[in-house]
Amino acid sequence: MVVSLREVTDDNHDAVVALRVTPEQEQFVGSVRGALADAAEMPHCQPWYRAVYADDKPVGFVMLSWDMCPYMSARCHEARTMARSVAARCAAAASHAFA
Repeated sequence: MVVSLREVTDDNHDAVVALRVTPEQEQFVGSVRGALADAAEMPHCQPWYRAVYADDKPVGFVMLSWDMCPYMSARCHEARTMARSVAARCAAAASHAFA
């Protein structure tokens, strides 16, 4: 399985917004739609967000900002591996974006 971060575009928007966390996670994680709405309402916070893909399937969403709470949701059968991979890619992307 190859984990990648991809921009949210018109082509994948609906699939990314349709992602849901497990019922047990709902109290901890907001929706992708809500995160994108927050990003649109607060562009001054310079939100950076990406869809998380496992191979060619969208499986999660991550949003980072220095001024906003991070939103992260990922639902897959290999959650620990996915989370480590997403965290590493976010760290690499943030180091380039904010350097």
